[in-house]
Amino acid sequence: MPIPPLLALLLAQREQKGKDLTEAEVLECRNGAVCMTMRLSQARQLAEKRGYDDLAPESVWEDWQTFLAGDVANDGVDEKG
Repeated sequence: MPIPPLLALLLAQREQKGKDLTEAEVLECRNGAVCMTMRLSQARQLAEKRGYDDLAPESVWEDWQTFLAGDVANDGVDEKG
């Protein structure tokens, strides 16, 4: 489980860059993320407390593109994560 969430990391990186991230940048961010092992039940509780599910590490580029397209934008998530 990435801590902080991948979505928050990518939003911060995009804001810092001032434009959209490339696939390589998204994957680099994912690969460099600090992760924590936890039970699935704990991960679900964390997502519930946070108010949104994070992007899946194995499909981070596709999930990020879906988020940017607005399919999941503003579903309890703001630009600060």
